[in-house]
Amino acid sequence: MGDREASGKWRDVDIFVVLVLYATFLVAFLYTQSFFFGSSSLDDSNKQPLLFVFEEVVDAALLALVPIYFVRKVYGGRISDVGLTARRPMADALFGFAIGVLLFGVAGVSAMAIESAFGVVGAHPYLEILDKTTSATMRLVVYASILVLAPLSEEIFFRGFVYRVLKTNHGIQVAIVGSATLFTAIHFSLASFVPIFIAGIALAWLFERTGSLISPMVAHATFNILNVAS
Repeated sequence: MGDREASGKWRDVDIFVVLVLYATFLVAFLYTQSFFFGSSSLDDSNKQPLLFVFEEVVDAALLALVPIYFVRKVYGGRISDVGLTARRPMADALFGFAIGVLLFGVAGVSAMAIESAFGVVGAHPYLEILDKTTSATMRLVVYASILVLAPLSEEIFFRGFVYRVLKTNHGIQVAIVGSATLFTAIHFSLASFVPIFIAGIALAWLFERTGSLISPMVAHATFNILNVAS
């Protein structure tokens, strides 16, 4: 799909539509599973590993597949239109890894500055689960989510879809800042606002630079695992 053709289809309002669809399906799923298994949340550290991985997979699938379905059916586009291409997979992966390490250092410095200035400590949302659980299976599931599910689904949505919509309508600068802002907001963490926003800027820049989601996915996974392991 060329940019001229896409400009008439990729509309700002579609970001809101896809978010509403994703949230609606997720709430419906959580309500259904609570009916059968009891009420819980995606970050409940006391739930069974099998239920946790089921919820994580469904959440990630909805976040990734709703925009892909939208692009395919509404825009008549291709999978490659959301960045799912592999022109230089090894080079892009190595580039993403290097940026992920660099990003971890930059975000770490900003987090320390915020803690020093305001006394607010930011942490990865799954650290609490890892700290509380004694189940090896649960820990494995959490690491799989951090390394695979979150980078895959979030990069498809925020960079492959949101960034592309904003870039088509408003240009690269607005797309980078706008997608990073939404990426930060959806994580619901005031304490980690600056590090997550910096990560969002870097991941959008990576996507623009390489034209593929491989680099931002690898950078995202690297950034996540270093934050959890540190």
